[in-house]
Amino acid sequence: MAKNKTKNKTSRRIYPLLDDVRIILIKLKSDQEKNRKFFGNCYTENDYIFTKEDGTPYYPSYPSKALHKLLKANNLEMIRWHDLRHTTASMLMLKGWQMKEISEWLCHSDIGTTMNIYAHINMEHKKVLGNTLNGLFG
Repeated sequence: MAKNKTKNKTSRRIYPLLDDVRIILIKLKSDQEKNRKFFGNCYTENDYIFTKEDGTPYYPSYPSKALHKLLKANNLEMIRWHDLRHTTASMLMLKGWQMKEISEWLCHSDIGTTMNIYAHINMEHKKVLGNTLNGLFG
């Protein structure tokens, strides 16, 4: 059920701890302490951050099932977890990140992968770009 190794060495990544994420992790730790007291000796101790209320680890398929349930409940398009990497690349691009920065954030060894496969411009951004052409033809 649990996996203690990544697919390969390059799959091990270190990112800065963002303030928003830090707040979520502190709340999660507090909730786990409350659950530990509530479940007592029935609480499953482990080193995982994300667990069920009783401390048992989730099955590896849980995140995908939970994502699909959330998307369905909100009438959103069904996507895979991996598709969120494309979303991340596109959002970082819209935030003004340079393509090299996005490529390194996603740990792509080739910037072309990021540019040609991952980063997408949505219609809203196309409108913004198109507006920069106003006055050019008249």
